[in-house]
Amino acid sequence: GDEDGIFESGVLLRGAAMMSHSCEPNAIWHFDAPDRFVLRARTCIKEGEEVTIPYLSNGALRLPTADRRSRLALAKDFFCNC
Repeated sequence: GDEDGIFESGVLLRGAAMMSHSCEPNAIWHFDAPDRFVLRARTCIKEGEEVTIPYLSNGALRLPTADRRSRLALAKDFFCNC
């Protein structure tokens, strides 16, 4: 903990961690309870098609390409090819 007694925490969900980013994702995710991860299709996903999720918020997905790439480079350390 820090001096204020405030602790930061996080979680790594193996299934979600393996999903690729897309600025036009075919799936979306959210938590509907503290311990329940929900993944939903946004489009028809064909058998064998990669499931992609956004690594950005809905608002950030509306930004110009250069701004999205900059945010992803800083936060996720990769270059977005979308």
